[in-house]
Amino acid sequence: MSDPIQQAAQARDLWISALQALSWAVASIGGVITAYKAVHELHVANSERARAREDKERELLWRMAEKAQLLLSALGEDSRATTALELADVDGNFFESSGLRTPLSHADLRHALRVVQLNLTPLELEIRKCFDRLLMRMADFEHMISIGLVEEQHIAIPLAYYGRSLSKFKSELSLYASTFGFEDALRMLGRLPGWTHSKPGSQGVGALR
Repeated sequence: MSDPIQQAAQARDLWISALQALSWAVASIGGVITAYKAVHELHVANSERARAREDKERELLWRMAEKAQLLLSALGEDSRATTALELADVDGNFFESSGLRTPLSHADLRHALRVVQLNLTPLELEIRKCFDRLLMRMADFEHMISIGLVEEQHIAIPLAYYGRSLSKFKSELSLYASTFGFEDALRMLGRLPGWTHSKPGSQGVGALR
């Protein structure tokens, strides 16, 4: 038989080994739990940052849409600019000037927008003032888009109908704009789907009416 002292020593060694194994197991479990908590907290933090970023982006889009709506409303309230749109929309539309209502054909508009032989009649001067104001509005749209204050689609899509109307005068307006310094307006017109994809003779209700 083994010596009682030796048996006691072996039992102590076994107990110590068991305690060490248990402490390692506890440490391992604690490490796993700590790692899980760290990963979970990182996931939560990333999710919160992503939500905050999405909220900021959504708020920015709303602000840009509101700004675009204000610009479109200003165009709709500009009597000269809207008159130019109406004249380009319907051949033979009436133009009011000095208390007189005069029907104007599209041929009349093309002649009024000439860049040579500028011996203009009072009526032609008034027509050009209307198109000048329209081109100024278009230039404003282009500027706001180019500096990122509004989205192109928020302006171009509502004005697509008028892009088709104005495209009937593409040659005249392009020459007029480039001659008199409305290059930004030309760039804006180039953004309108109707400017490059027009259907001649199309009729309809305009976006600003």
